[in-house]
Amino acid sequence: MRITKANKKALTHACKQYHYTGSPGTYQLGYNIYNNDDEWCGCILYAFGANPHIASNYNYNNGEVMELTRMCLNGKQEYTSQALGLTLKQIKKDVPNLKLLVSYADKGQGHQGTIYKATNWYLVEETDSSGLDYFYKGKWTHARMVSNIDKSKLKKRNKPGKYKFLYPLDKKARKMCEELKINI
Repeated sequence: MRITKANKKALTHACKQYHYTGSPGTYQLGYNIYNNDDEWCGCILYAFGANPHIASNYNYNNGEVMELTRMCLNGKQEYTSQALGLTLKQIKKDVPNLKLLVSYADKGQGHQGTIYKATNWYLVEETDSSGLDYFYKGKWTHARMVSNIDKSKLKKRNKPGKYKFLYPLDKKARKMCEELKINI
């Protein structure tokens, strides 16, 4: 398996084809994933986060904390954990000031954070509902994705919560993660 930096076209295609949101969302950096036969398997995307306080929440400066925002893979990679692991090693090189990564597993999609557990992330929070989802085009969709639609005609539900995971990239962050980790 190998990775390369991904361009906007690859990131957009991977998200539309292989991610439940169908959108790349916000991102600053993405990696192409190739299997051992050199077949393209999709992309993994990272961003400084939609939350402008993502770094300050952990007593870091902007630019020291990023979010893993999308894993858009077609399943042809041998091990998803290996693909993620390769990007974790590479992002340290590509963003040398980076201290911490944050990611979320969406309970509404049935995600339990298995990939994060397999790659040694720390589970630090489980959240309950945070707003509404709308049933649009045959699936439950975040309110932002249907902002231009008359929502009064759509089925709605309380949005399921998320699991929050942290991945430390230095000793200070590892100590903080150890203190914050929870078991469920």
